Amino acid sequence: MWAAREENGFLRFIRTVRGIPKPVLIGLRGDVAFPFLALALAFDVRVVSGDTVFHNRRQELGMPPAGGLSCLLPLHVGFHKATQILTQTSKIDSRWAFSLGLVDQIVLPDDFEGEAISVGHEWARRPIEVIAAAKRGLNVHLLDPDVHFGAPPQAPWILGPDHSQAGSPC
Repeated sequence: MWAAREENGFLRFIRTVRGIPKPVLIGLRGDVAFPFLALALAFDVRVVSGDTVFHNRRQELGMPPAGGLSCLLPLHVGFHKATQILTQTSKIDSRWAFSLGLVDQIVLPDDFEGEAISVGHEWARRPIEVIAAAKRGLNVHLLDPDVHFGAPPQAPWILGPDHSQAGSPC
């Protein structure tokens, strides 16, 4: 039961962040569990310190992904790479995360907060109307997160009683 509440909480959070018409920035440092990487992927701008490491503890324990990562990760790295990361990867350091496009900027750990605030100021100078319109358009292309947060899965190749498609997982 707790897992369902956790997933629904993640979904509400992701939808809230994506629905904010202004740019939303997140700063991450140190060890970060994969479910929180999923939350970070909902943000418009992701800044990490050079010592940030994303840990896939669930994979290490033989557990399935959580927190919507299987929904959002393929949008950033593609289906094949997302499958590899979710099933085979235990850690992603800041440089690898940057090369994958999972983070936008790596800053020095010593001045992390100042650098993250500086990035936020840069984004705040951009026209809000342009950002809001871009976010609305991009949000249309998000996969339906209900599939990953408790809705019953449906395979698109399964036909209903009238031989029509029963449903789509996305």
